[in-house]
Amino acid sequence: MIPIPPHLAARSWYAPHQAWLRATYGALIHDPGEAVAARADLRGANFHGADLTGANLTGANLTGANLTGAYLTGATGIRFAGPVGAEGRVIYAVAHAAGPRFYAGCFAGSVAEMVAAVSERYADGSGREQHRADYLAAVAFVATIAESCR
Repeated sequence: MIPIPPHLAARSWYAPHQAWLRATYGALIHDPGEAVAARADLRGANFHGADLTGANLTGANLTGANLTGAYLTGATGIRFAGPVGAEGRVIYAVAHAAGPRFYAGCFAGSVAEMVAAVSERYADGSGREQHRADYLAAVAFVATIAESCR
């Protein structure tokens, strides 16, 4: 294990999340030191332009978080694709023990819930069938690579 890099150590939630990951999954890259284990609850957080390079976000709750322009190079536990759909959204999937959890705009849910939501919103005859195809392709891609994060 290596020390937490300064750009991540500056985030108050990162060391406790790493301690939670150690308790939950075992081995880590970043040493959380004596931090008290706590899963990162980042609902609604604004990471616009944030440097999360190399962060391990496995299991983090990112519901409603703004990751627009965030630097995620080398980040683990998170995969994304986009922009897709009429809104030009980026779809994020965060690794969880039960499988990837998807985030897109205000949506958060499992792969099946994401597929159902996309299929309902972009139903046949809606005039937005191409957006449905784009979303479903992005979901399939992200789900496949998110499985490798577990």
